[in-house]
Amino acid sequence: MNETVTAARTAREKLSSALAALQSPEAGNLIDTVAEPVAAAMSALHRIETSDGAALASAGPEALAGVRRALEALQTVPVDNPVVGEATANVAGSLGLVFQLAQSASQASAATTDPPAAMHAAPQPVVPAQAPIPVAEPALAQAPLAQA
Repeated sequence: MNETVTAARTAREKLSSALAALQSPEAGNLIDTVAEPVAAAMSALHRIETSDGAALASAGPEALAGVRRALEALQTVPVDNPVVGEATANVAGSLGLVFQLAQSASQASAATTDPPAAMHAAPQPVVPAQAPIPVAEPALAQAPLAQA
């Protein structure tokens, strides 16, 4: 198992723990606002795992967006509730891993879209345009004037 898959699995497990904590009655209805972005992030992380990292380019940024939205929703609630604190800690803990995955995805896509320098054509010298050579126009044959 490579590092990408391990990071995706660890982040997904942290998000799963956050959802489990938010299902407690002590969390109130916070699960309603946090479940969707966490589920989106977990789905993206699962795609990274099952593809052995091949889906990183598309799923990495998607997972990062979901984790950020979930953390934003959790930070609007006072942290005096230990269940909310636990969920926030798990989501925040996954953020570092998911951020690294998204960074790896952007670096990998940049490497594939920028061709290596050896593949660029060598610069060609600029050849100045030459002025056109004037061509003498043929003389028009004039018809003889008619005599009256």
